Amino acid sequence: MALTRNDIPDNNYREYDVWGITAIDLYKWDGVSWKNWDNYNLGAQTLKDLLKQITGIQAEEKILEIRDQVATFNNGINREDLKSLTERIKTFILEDYQHKLELTSNLDQLMETWEKLSLVKNNFLEFLQVSKQVLADSQLTKIESDKILFALEKSISKTPPTEVNIPYHILFQDSLTSLVSDDKNTIWVGTAQNGLYRYDKTGWKRYGKNEGLQSEQITALGTLPEESHIWIATDMGLQKFDGKGFVISDFLIDGYQSTLAALSKKHEMVCALTIDPREQSMSSIGRL
Repeated sequence: MALTRNDIPDNNYREYDVWGITAIDLYKWDGVSWKNWDNYNLGAQTLKDLLKQITGIQAEEKILEIRDQVATFNNGINREDLKSLTERIKTFILEDYQHKLELTSNLDQLMETWEKLSLVKNNFLEFLQVSKQVLADSQLTKIESDKILFALEKSISKTPPTEVNIPYHILFQDSLTSLVSDDKNTIWVGTAQNGLYRYDKTGWKRYGKNEGLQSEQITALGTLPEESHIWIATDMGLQKFDGKGFVISDFLIDGYQSTLAALSKKHEMVCALTIDPREQSMSSIGRL
């Protein structure tokens, strides 16, 4: 877990934002519950453009994959399950149903609306519930088809969304190993294979080998009191971020570091605990 000071004028715990990680996701406490997403205003840009901006990924195939993850998160159903549902409904529509063409057309339009996040959420949830109920006996009466059509028509909006919820995990595309905050109210997140991420309340930035990390396998993070230096333990040793770049100082513990066990400004000491699964060994204390 980690804390960052916020802008709430208070003299107690509410002037801090509380962050936490699990192996698969990042969470922020909003005073009521843990949130694993942020809300973004789309403005005039498309969802794909926003995702390219947030993630720094430009490859079209990967962006489409991430877009589907965001659509699943916002719509409550993934592409495969929605496609399976629409095909199942089509299979059971009676040939003499008078609104068959209209229902089929709306079902075909549903997937495109799902991609654009233009579904009316509560109405779409009602459509899913109605569909599940009427398909329980693997057949559709005309009355049941009317219910689906009515719920479907209320679900599809022609107006593009103005905002979207982006889950934190799509930023990292990896499991998480470590979390720390510094004196500048910046959050740092380490990943198993995909480098280091920084959030300074204006946006996210990723750091990897191109930015000076010796390894993108982050095993632990730590800070010194009242300093903005971030200590980064990796499978190849220890580095620090001095505010401008990544530095390997005279003090260096080589090899796999599993934990930054203690940091002390007073004694200029950092303890890096190594538990190497290959050698089943532990390492020692080093001086800054």
